[in-house]
Amino acid sequence: MGHIWLIYGLYMGYLREYSMVAPLQGLYKYLTV
Repeated sequence: MGHIWLIYGLYMGYLREYSMVAPLQGLYKYLTV
């Protein structure tokens, strides 16, 4: 049962990190264009 929570935690961490990086990449592209 524990490995499910481990995978879930990694998945949520990935989503949170990606949701923060995506807007920054969009802003970077906007500034460079």
